[in-house]
Amino acid sequence: MTLQTILSAICVLFYLSMAGDEPTITEYTTPYQWTTVDFDWDNSIPMSQSDAEESGLYIMENNIITGLKFYKNRTFLTVPRWRPGVPSTLNELKLVNHKPVLSPYPSWNMQTPNNCSALQYTQSMEIDIDAGKMWIVDSGYKYFFDDPDEYINTSYTVPDTTCPPKIV
Repeated sequence: MTLQTILSAICVLFYLSMAGDEPTITEYTTPYQWTTVDFDWDNSIPMSQSDAEESGLYIMENNIITGLKFYKNRTFLTVPRWRPGVPSTLNELKLVNHKPVLSPYPSWNMQTPNNCSALQYTQSMEIDIDAGKMWIVDSGYKYFFDDPDEYINTSYTVPDTTCPPKIV
């Protein structure tokens, strides 16, 4: 099973055929699906999943895949930091023990929250297939959907505007 076959399940694609003026949905397949976003904790992230959960670095329900791009035999996915608990906002899909997991791209160090040199909030990206370059718009701001009332007695702001936007 190829990565592209597996990823077609992430964005369930409906193939539309035109019957006159009315579009109709034809068959589609879901080669793989999962209910939670899983990361490559063993190989790409220097901590265990349980340590990340305890520290608040990973909050399962706050991780939602929103962007998907293919380049040659590679697949890239974005998980924006709408709320805290997203360990990596730009990822490459890897197969670990025949299971698709997200691996921080380009590295774990480029995913550190509040490090303005790192990626903070990647909603999507573009890949120039002729040049082999990825263009990333990083809004810099994060935690748009968090509840500001939770942070009344802290220096934390919602949304977090610590880092400026940038194009990488």
